[in-house]
Amino acid sequence: MAKAIIASPFLLPPTQLSYALASELEKVFREYGWEVVRLSGPQNLRVIFSFVLKTHPDATIIAYLGHASPTAFLGEEVFGPGMFAVDNVAEGKERIIVGMPACLSAQRLGPTSVLAGAKAFVGSKEEMYAQFSEAERNYTSDWFDYTLTFYRSLIASLNARRSPEEALEKALRDYREKCTYYIELYKQNMDRLPNADFYAHAVRQNRDYVVGFIR
Repeated sequence: MAKAIIASPFLLPPTQLSYALASELEKVFREYGWEVVRLSGPQNLRVIFSFVLKTHPDATIIAYLGHASPTAFLGEEVFGPGMFAVDNVAEGKERIIVGMPACLSAQRLGPTSVLAGAKAFVGSKEEMYAQFSEAERNYTSDWFDYTLTFYRSLIASLNARRSPEEALEKALRDYREKCTYYIELYKQNMDRLPNADFYAHAVRQNRDYVVGFIR
């Protein structure tokens, strides 16, 4: 059985939303027959993350949803070195690492991870926006939908025994297409959705700066 590690801190907003998104992602992995090791809230510390990586060497995917910086997945160590950073990046060797949603991680952590032996890394070069439920529309649901589109596509492709490169290319393509769907939906309904202009910008930001690195 394929296995994934989901890391989902719960320290500061908006990680409360990304934590809920991680719970939905866990369901998706299980629907596709994967075993899931979940690090919830205060478990997202470097010492625990390192231990889990060592004790689950068969975990194919590491999915991180939370605060990040150009050099680290911060976890619960927002004001410290971070749970997974450029100085311990070799611990991600032979994994597909996805930081989504996670800000800025594709700037240095992504390429450094792949150079250190990760099979692939996906993250954003810029800030990523959370989406909130407003009076006129549940934008959080939309955010969950297009983010989970990426993960579903990736998991399905890997289940079909596509290479990591093929799986990531398809997942990124499907993700961008779903983002574009919501951008166009918001643009077409700005007269009745007071916050649509902001969320069109948010989805565009989340779409345009997400990149992948392949070994």
